Amino acid sequence: MKSQIAFQDQVLQAVRDLPSQKIQEIIEYADFLKWKETKEAKEIVEFDEWALNLAREKGFARLSEDDVAGIVHECRRNLND
Repeated sequence: MKSQIAFQDQVLQAVRDLPSQKIQEIIEYADFLKWKETKEAKEIVEFDEWALNLAREKGFARLSEDDVAGIVHECRRNLND
């Protein structure tokens, strides 16, 4: 697998002869990718916090895996009836 420096060199080589406008587009896209990664990570954390709070509020924490499996099977059976 390539090292971070090898990737950076590859990017520099690829953009070296591009016009300034295209280089600016690449910079903006890189900024977008960084923002997207941060946003997605934040959304996952927020969802996890929401799910944990819901489980506490509804008492789901006391359910075993077998309880959950039984509930799912019952719901599926009811949907197919």
